[in-house]
Amino acid sequence: MRIYAEIENSDIESSAFVIIDKTAFGFSTFDIRLSTLDTRQSTINTQLIDRIVSDAKKERTMSIYLRAPNIIETSNQQLATSKRIQYPEATRIINLQQTEEEILSQMKQKGRYNIKVAQKNGVEVHESKDVDAFYELVQSTSKRDKFTSLPKNHYRKFLNDLDGSFMFLAYSTGSAAEVHEPPLRNHRRNDQQRNDQNNAASRYKHNQNCSKNKIYSGEAISLRRHCENISSSVDNSIVAEPYKKPIAGLMGVIWNGTGIYYYGASSYEYRALMAPYALQWGAIKYCKAQGCSKYDLFGIAPLSHRERGVGGRGKDHPWSGVSSFKEKFGGDVIEYPEEKMIVMKPVVNWLIGMKRRMF
Repeated sequence: MRIYAEIENSDIESSAFVIIDKTAFGFSTFDIRLSTLDTRQSTINTQLIDRIVSDAKKERTMSIYLRAPNIIETSNQQLATSKRIQYPEATRIINLQQTEEEILSQMKQKGRYNIKVAQKNGVEVHESKDVDAFYELVQSTSKRDKFTSLPKNHYRKFLNDLDGSFMFLAYSTGSAAEVHEPPLRNHRRNDQQRNDQNNAASRYKHNQNCSKNKIYSGEAISLRRHCENISSSVDNSIVAEPYKKPIAGLMGVIWNGTGIYYYGASSYEYRALMAPYALQWGAIKYCKAQGCSKYDLFGIAPLSHRERGVGGRGKDHPWSGVSSFKEKFGGDVIEYPEEKMIVMKPVVNWLIGMKRRMF
């Protein structure tokens, strides 16, 4: 990784974060995220790009990919539209300066309905640090939706090392959840198991006063903190998790006054409980409570491409499914400039592209 900056009169006007991906036979690609720090500029400074291209030529670079919030111009490089879909091309932004009632009212009717379904099903949302539980959901989701998940350590570092990060897990709990819980093959809970769960829930309720835990079923989220002085006669392992295993999870981060949704995962087995809707509503309320003015749903298929269908970006856009889910939460659609690319070694770039598609 590298960071480039264009400086004028001791001020940084433009900057670039470059990820260098080494591939077969010593070749590489440059993945560049550009930003214009001087809001008076309408284009990215050509000198910055030319400097990066000059360095890339020395490192057997096949192609350079460029993303920027503004128009990109170069002095002597031919830019083409990239066909890959690596980063969000558009997003939905929810205004958190509205009241909760106003945020709900601007959602699609189906979004509000599914949040209520989750509430009626007894879904509870709790802040958590249990990356193992989240990763188990991620693996299940990746197999179901046929995508490659990131290593567990990535999610752990995201949560533990990134300032402003947060994670919530959704659990099925309460009598409503018992009624709606899908049957499991070759599995029936006996009366003793039910009694153990009821006893654990009773012990948890008895010790609530000594903890900082706040549980909100439905309309709010829980920022759970484990009680530090629970009586030694109580089984802490049961008290800590009286609401069974998680059925959905969400990771996000608060940055510069904006809450950003990054990762989500859910159990297909409990899909009827609508836990992902409870999670998003919980995250929206959490970010609003933290003083955020916006909530970024981070990544949808661009609306302008639905008619054009350019490069597989029409109705068959790979993010069309998640776009439909996020659409139910409303918000304003923001589209970004298309990713551009500079092909520096056309033959090599084509050959390695064929190799990746075949294997």
